[in-house]
Amino acid sequence: MRIPSLLFALTLSATAFAQSPLTTTFASNNGQAGNMFDIVALNASGITIDSFDVNVDSGTWDLEVYKLTIPGPYLPSVNTAGDWTLVGSATGVVSNGLNNPTQLPICVSEFIPSGATQSFYVTVTNGTSINYTNGSATGSVFASNADLEFLEGAGLAYPFTANFNPRVFNGNIYYTVGNVPTVCAFASKESFGSGCYNSFASFYEIVDSAGMDLSGMTVTGVTNGTGGFDVTTAAGTVAPIGGSAVQLTLGDDDQIDTADPAVGGTLGLFVGSNGWVAQGDGNSTTFAPTAALMLNNPSAAVYAWTDLQPNAAGSGQTFYEESGTVATVTYDGVFGWGTTDPNTIQIVLDTATGDFSITFGALGVANPEDWLIGQSPAGPNADPGSSDLTAGPISTASVDVIGLSFDCTVPFAGSIWDLTIENIDSGSPFAVFAFGNAAVNPGFDLGGIGAPGCSLYTNGNLGFFTAPLSANSSRLSVLIPNLAVLLGSTATAQGAAFTPLNALNVATSNGISVTVGK
Repeated sequence: MRIPSLLFALTLSATAFAQSPLTTTFASNNGQAGNMFDIVALNASGITIDSFDVNVDSGTWDLEVYKLTIPGPYLPSVNTAGDWTLVGSATGVVSNGLNNPTQLPICVSEFIPSGATQSFYVTVTNGTSINYTNGSATGSVFASNADLEFLEGAGLAYPFTANFNPRVFNGNIYYTVGNVPTVCAFASKESFGSGCYNSFASFYEIVDSAGMDLSGMTVTGVTNGTGGFDVTTAAGTVAPIGGSAVQLTLGDDDQIDTADPAVGGTLGLFVGSNGWVAQGDGNSTTFAPTAALMLNNPSAAVYAWTDLQPNAAGSGQTFYEESGTVATVTYDGVFGWGTTDPNTIQIVLDTATGDFSITFGALGVANPEDWLIGQSPAGPNADPGSSDLTAGPISTASVDVIGLSFDCTVPFAGSIWDLTIENIDSGSPFAVFAFGNAAVNPGFDLGGIGAPGCSLYTNGNLGFFTAPLSANSSRLSVLIPNLAVLLGSTATAQGAAFTPLNALNVATSNGISVTVGK
């Protein structure tokens, strides 16, 4: 669905701006830390370079932009840092992925007179993540229009060191015709708050060996009224191994069916060599714990998962014992893989109630893999995200219930801004999109009007719009006028829909704050 124009743009009297990005290419076949290149102004009025998009590897990067202090071709000064002036820097730039434009939030605002050449150096400072294309001839025209020419340049190691040429900068060159100071407005979005009535059937914490803080602690899960568990963490000690315990013969990255006659178990459990107990077969035995594997394993399990090696020479062993419906598994000084660091862990599971405990004794500090501590029913399950188990109680539910999720594209003046609400109850006749010019953060609790747990995250003074559903989602497309006055303006938005879970019959989503850019 589309509405003609966003309300924050209505009645504004402003001049439309002209901006013509020149795209070089996004078909990289090489890369280093950065690129140097020349831009030649062709327009009789000259051009102002506003900003760049770049082609960087997935991840988060710190970048800098330099200009040649005395305008001209870069070649005489390619390795001479003193000839260059830092235009600006940006930290924590999140990439849109290989061969996709990533906005570089550095305001260049460099005027190039007609017929003149200006050189630029765009570089990552924390890696070799700039992607570029091998060229044909240094200084040759690679891309052009009526206003400017972009010339093939060089790839550089950071800073101003080894250079490789010819190389073609991959990016968008944003510019304005004439000597017009750039309005430095970079489009952005930020999500905050959460949709109401999120609940998860799983929990976990992922922590590396150096940061593992659960030695001498017990993580306990007790069945609660929602069919999940109330999980607490407190000081605890590993109980002595009982006289009826059976030593398990486990190889590396292995599991054993406790119904094996050599074990004599009756509870249908499987014990993994890497620190987990499952209530069925089929779970991954890999050494590297991940949330995705845990959440999609076919059998419910309790995890103190890391890379252990019980078959290593000198390692402690794993013991299993049953008492009624309760099983106790003790990893008694089992070495971390490739180390002689002992790890003592005790998992107790009541197969009748599902209640469990995980007690940590001495733990290896040199274990090569992360720890994943948690519990999950048979998958697939939704991802609740990693929790700090020492920070306070956690409650899970019998099934995953995902609240309204709200997302949008980054808003640009003169373009369509798409907003989407997900996880809408199938009984909802429509979805509501609310817009405002100020965020309510932290959110305003709607419990007083019959929607406990739901929050308002926008002041809503720019209007409310309805949109139909497609399956369990709804989409709204908003035209943002091509007005210079909108650059840098901010807005907030939030979604709402019907729910049977409260008296108000309204569920709300997370909020989003955006900035309009070019």
